[in-house]
Amino acid sequence: MFDYLRNLRKSAEEKRQETTAAYLDGALDGRSRQQFEQEMAQDEALRQEVEQLLLIKQSLRRLPQREV
Repeated sequence: MFDYLRNLRKSAEEKRQETTAAYLDGALDGRSRQQFEQEMAQDEALRQEVEQLLLIKQSLRRLPQREV
């Protein structure tokens, strides 16, 4: 119930950021992933944002790991 109410208050930009993060993490189901990829195909700015975030994610993986 609270998740439903929380989602109602989110802006379109917040929802788009969450969907983008889920896409990059491979957390979207097949239909949602396909829908997002169609949106990227039509939106150059979204496509560039996803490419930049993917590069950042890949760069972070290359950093040396430290023990805590």
